[in-house]
Amino acid sequence: MSVNVTIKLADPKNELQIKDVLFKGMRYGIMDAAYRLSENEIGEVMVIFSEANLCRGYEITLPPGQIELRLPIPTSDTDIRFFYSLVQKLCQKFATTDFWREDEKGSFAEIPDYIKEDIGLSERTLLMMEEEIDAGKFNSLYLFGVLNPIAISKNDLREIDGSLQKLADFFQRHQAMDVYYAKPSVYQKNNESLFGVYVLSEDVVSVLPNKPGLFMGPKDMQIADWYVAFVIDDDLAGTISYADFLADTEPSAEYDVEHFIISLNKRQMTKLLSFHAVQP
Repeated sequence: MSVNVTIKLADPKNELQIKDVLFKGMRYGIMDAAYRLSENEIGEVMVIFSEANLCRGYEITLPPGQIELRLPIPTSDTDIRFFYSLVQKLCQKFATTDFWREDEKGSFAEIPDYIKEDIGLSERTLLMMEEEIDAGKFNSLYLFGVLNPIAISKNDLREIDGSLQKLADFFQRHQAMDVYYAKPSVYQKNNESLFGVYVLSEDVVSVLPNKPGLFMGPKDMQIADWYVAFVIDDDLAGTISYADFLADTEPSAEYDVEHFIISLNKRQMTKLLSFHAVQP
């Protein structure tokens, strides 16, 4: 769910660059296949956000003659207010009052009402998510943070309790961690079956899933085996099965309901390879 705003420029042929729409304290990038931020990269659809608020950020596209912004719902009160502040700043910078919100002509005078409406929608969406989990439709739900996806559980939602400030704290707490959010790569064996690999580098604090799999991957893709590849001294040292990895390591903490945090040193990796090394 999202709220869309389009700012129309005076010159319909005006083609903007990402640097043209950023203000002090803002960052940008694109999302990779695992929905992790690749910062400072440019694409057709980009993500922009205030570095002071690691919540959900905003999508932006820059077709000729306009600026298209998308506010994800639910999000924090702070992100909502920053979003409309950004709309106003961009209109002022490009000397236009011609902006549209959800296919209706917008006005600066109505921005307080837009903020109130989006806050209410975010609060209702959080409560609806909790109801869906309580009803057994899902065990957890993913929300896309500005840096990476986060799985949110029944307990998380009960703790948040419909509060956008608590939602902001939840995202900030997770995304401010100095961790590497690992993503899988998929390869094909000689017999044409597929296998997946997560890479773990020595002494790098990493986030890995409790159950390996492709996030938002093709539903018909069948991956028979999963592995963890260890990188020691900047070289690939070997792989072990994901099952052996889970059985013989101890996470340092939970990241979210579907992921854990772990860091292994060279000695630990070498020991695991001595017992469990396999060739995918």
